[in-house]
Amino acid sequence: MVQRGLGDDARLDMVAHRVLESKFLAAVDLIGRLDFLRAPPRFIRVIEETF
Repeated sequence: MVQRGLGDDARLDMVAHRVLESKFLAAVDLIGRLDFLRAPPRFIRVIEETF
């Protein structure tokens, strides 16, 4: 977890371990219901491929 910026410009970046997509989306939904958020949570799916 890393916080970038301060005050109104602050952003919190988090990296998670492998998880079932259904559990991840459920967690994002719960986080999105927090009343102190300024914007809905966003995420980028990372797909690791080995050759």
